[in-house]
Amino acid sequence: MLRGAVSVAILAIVLYKIAENVLRPAAEVNFKKHYPGECRQVKGLDFGSEDLELTKDGLAFITSGVWFPPTTTAFVEFLKINNIKGNIYLYDFK
Repeated sequence: MLRGAVSVAILAIVLYKIAENVLRPAAEVNFKKHYPGECRQVKGLDFGSEDLELTKDGLAFITSGVWFPPTTTAFVEFLKINNIKGNIYLYDFK
């Protein structure tokens, strides 16, 4: 009895998934193509650029120089050797 109920449940799930794919083909493929323009690297943002906050008027505040409190000594030495310091950059997208 239980084996029959499990078989019916599995069959129902399989049929549901098949019907879902047949009735909604490529539902996740709908997206808008956009062409933002030529990509380029912002100079000065080499190591650890982590966060970007965009304002309504097109200005972006970008933090650079990632620092995590439980860092290893090798990472601290890497920061010192490459003279990496935390900075906040302002970029105008206009």
